[in-house]
Amino acid sequence: MVILRVVLRRASHPSPEPELSRCPYEREPGGGCDGDGWLIDEEANVTRECRCRPERIRRTRSARLSRELPERFQQITLDDQRLLATVDEAILREVRNYVRRIDRELEEGNGLFFFGDRGAGKTTLAMAIAREVLRTHAVAIYNARELVSTLHLASTDGYGGDNVLERLDRYAAVDLLYIDDLAVTTSHDWIQQLLYSVINRRYETKGAMLITADVESPEKLADHIGWRSASRLLEVCEPIPIFGKDRRIVASPSSG
Repeated sequence: MVILRVVLRRASHPSPEPELSRCPYEREPGGGCDGDGWLIDEEANVTRECRCRPERIRRTRSARLSRELPERFQQITLDDQRLLATVDEAILREVRNYVRRIDRELEEGNGLFFFGDRGAGKTTLAMAIAREVLRTHAVAIYNARELVSTLHLASTDGYGGDNVLERLDRYAAVDLLYIDDLAVTTSHDWIQQLLYSVINRRYETKGAMLITADVESPEKLADHIGWRSASRLLEVCEPIPIFGKDRRIVASPSSG
């Protein structure tokens, strides 16, 4: 049996990703790496990838994505009074069950699609989910317009050093992709194509998505992003209606 010994040899075998954590296989039979994703067979003078390397590459590809919760939602929880007062308890129960099963849901590529009235609580609920999932998984958070703008920049002059394909790789690598206000995008063909590129890549790789949109029915989403993207989302994201008054509108003194 060939015994693999792990040695530090970053100069001759540089890793394309930063050291992320200790190797999860270091205590198992056969051993693991020293944290750089490579195993060195000193007797044969060859190297091979450690079992942890694909996960390191995946995490690196998503490292520069937008993963910060907006300041307004950094303390939001699924028991927040804003949700308890506006969102139906049956919906909250369903969402809590989704979060409770998050490992299996993400592995199977299952997502959620909140649709309904503007200001009824869709974003607040989705942010609460994102905050919970961020405890144990990588989540990328984008407003739809921001996502389109980022891809457009990557297709012209690059964005953060990424071209479009590199950017799509990052979107595909993250555990959960949250796109907020998906219906605010226009129906221009080039915008629909950019969104389709993201959604289809997630669809093909069984990447879970969390979506919100101000539409009156799931089918109406196609009016904004096209049927190809909408049909893929509706296949892998459970539609959940959230209707109600716009909580963000405050009556002015002159309104009576």
